[in-house]
Amino acid sequence: SYVAADFVAARDAWLDECLDSSSVIEPGNEDEAWVDLRGHPDPRDVAERLALRVGEATGLPVVCGMAPSKWVAKLAARPVDLAALRLGVPVIEPVFDPVAFVGEFPTTYLVPVEPEHRERLARLGYRRVRHVQQAPFDVLRAQFGQSASVVAMAARGASVEPVRAVYPVASLSMAERCEEGVADSLALQDWVSRLFAQASAALVARDNLCTNVRLAFEFEGGTTASWSRTLAKPVQSHQALVGLGSYAAQSLQVQEPVVGLRLLLHGLVAAPRVQMSFGAAGAARERRSAMDAAMRRVKTVYGDTAVRQAGDIKLPRREELLKVWRDALGWR
Repeated sequence: SYVAADFVAARDAWLDECLDSSSVIEPGNEDEAWVDLRGHPDPRDVAERLALRVGEATGLPVVCGMAPSKWVAKLAARPVDLAALRLGVPVIEPVFDPVAFVGEFPTTYLVPVEPEHRERLARLGYRRVRHVQQAPFDVLRAQFGQSASVVAMAARGASVEPVRAVYPVASLSMAERCEEGVADSLALQDWVSRLFAQASAALVARDNLCTNVRLAFEFEGGTTASWSRTLAKPVQSHQALVGLGSYAAQSLQVQEPVVGLRLLLHGLVAAPRVQMSFGAAGAARERRSAMDAAMRRVKTVYGDTAVRQAGDIKLPRREELLKVWRDALGWR
């Protein structure tokens, strides 16, 4: 029988290949995921490199689709010719015009629309999505009420459901780009250290510690390299994370300019709460309360001037000079 938990390790193995390309990954079933590549100047090139990495890592066929929305990307998914990719031949066809792409599909393919509304579309004569595109919105609103906007949006190939950053769980990610490229090792080390410092501040703000670190370098030619560590002890401090970043940058052999960094801290855990002493705060409050009560009793009997601060007592001039002389010369 099928048990989803039995396939988690295999699923995570191929999803980890996506971490160097995006910080926004939403798994579907064990064999599918949506990856947001909008932060890249050439998403198609990144998608093809990613498809090749996944195929080579798993030894399995890869199916890929690219579109502005999740459901259209799945509709556009086609098998990827890995052999052609190895030769540098583009094989993924992105959907640049979702309106035209979905227009010829039957209305039963409008996944964002509720099933009962899809059935009603067919009964009303909307056989193809293009028929819905041609309908005035007032007509759709009269037919579908508050759901008319969802129907109209789906007919344009759009969706209100974005790709969610849910993999890996309990994680924090940051990414930066420098289109000019960084080739100098010291400049790269400084860039990495700044990114790790920002991550440390974010961990402190979230009150978390991290147990796993992964840093991906994107090179000018589009290739990537990654550095990862599983930490023996969870860390959060600025010093510890910046030190890790410095080590990661030094471990990279810079052969071409680096144009992008992608940092992932995962395996986050809540920072522990440590009580430094037992009852210290309560004891201090009790001491202050007892002292205030004693001072009130003394002033009641001997007057308000009976107890004064040492700084309020004026010493004779001769004693002040001797005190200064003693402090300056060490005279006793």
